[in-house]
Amino acid sequence: MNKKRSDRVREVEATYGAESVGVAELKNQLSEYLRKVKRGMELIVLDHETPIAKLVPMPAPRSTFRLIPPKKPYKDIINVKLHPPLKTPVDIMSILLEDRKDRFP
Repeated sequence: MNKKRSDRVREVEATYGAESVGVAELKNQLSEYLRKVKRGMELIVLDHETPIAKLVPMPAPRSTFRLIPPKKPYKDIINVKLHPPLKTPVDIMSILLEDRKDRFP
């Protein structure tokens, strides 16, 4: 009986390409198995030789912020000539403040 079980376990491991562990053993040594998974090991959980779950390490978090280095040195950018200010018949600041007075009392 034990040889038959070992053959089934080996078959499961070959099929899923990962080490397997029974529910009872996983429960008894959970911390140890979680450390292995954290280090990169994949683990198939068996319930009476039937695969019921696969434990895999968490993927590395994707960064939503990416720093792009400048194409020109800062000293080249500081000397850029700006357009002259617009000449308008209205005061732009007063329009802006009027627009924002409800949002920023």
